[in-house]
Amino acid sequence: MKKIFTIMCAFLLAISVSAQSWTDRWTDDSYLPEDGNWSIGFDATSSLNYFGNLFNSSATAPTAGYVEGFEQTIYGKLMTSNVEAWRVRAGLNMHKAVDNEDVQDNSSSDPDAMVTNKNSIGNTNINLWFGKEYRKGNTRLQGVYGAEAGLGISSATEKNDYGNSAEYGGTGIIEDKSGMNLGVMLRGFIGFEYFMMPRMSIGGEYGWGFSYKSMGGGSTTNLSWDGTTSNENTTDNANDSEIGFMNDNATGSLVLRMYF
Repeated sequence: MKKIFTIMCAFLLAISVSAQSWTDRWTDDSYLPEDGNWSIGFDATSSLNYFGNLFNSSATAPTAGYVEGFEQTIYGKLMTSNVEAWRVRAGLNMHKAVDNEDVQDNSSSDPDAMVTNKNSIGNTNINLWFGKEYRKGNTRLQGVYGAEAGLGISSATEKNDYGNSAEYGGTGIIEDKSGMNLGVMLRGFIGFEYFMMPRMSIGGEYGWGFSYKSMGGGSTTNLSWDGTTSNENTTDNANDSEIGFMNDNATGSLVLRMYF
């Protein structure tokens, strides 16, 4: 009986120590950021999807190439107290793709003579955000909320350089500009951060806000041949605009942050 009692006491003591240790880890302040800390973060959705899909053999490795919107945006934060912070987001995406295609040289009688058509598409997408964040909670699970303002600039241009001259069929669109798109956004947000390790967190948020976008119409330039000379004709497209109030981040993307 004494042995059973001793074993039970030891078991209960072990559970008590383990529970106390778990509680200490849950409420450990060393996990949380403090006044003066700064952090850097990035969108972790593609990486988490990759590791999660390893179990069903459908994993696609996370990429670091050009994407539109706020994917792979860099996140920065400066803690101004234990519960307040200034935050910035910057998405600077510039991309150019060139496609070369060999085609028949129409000016030559040699059936093997070739020239190259060159198609290039360039995109620029710049998004900058600045805002104020507030935090709530005393454990490693922290609620966050606040507001921020954003500026977005984007444009796209497609160019064609024909290997054949206009006289020999090298005609069509030689330049198509989308025009400059300029957007202004104001949003409020609410979300969470969970500190899985000291000064390292995974978090997400949803937002609601107002946006206005002015979209330049751009222009299209065509090259033609009238039987005697080549002609370039440029057509200006009408400008457009968008305005609205809506929620964002409907896919619930996650952000991994490190504090220093």
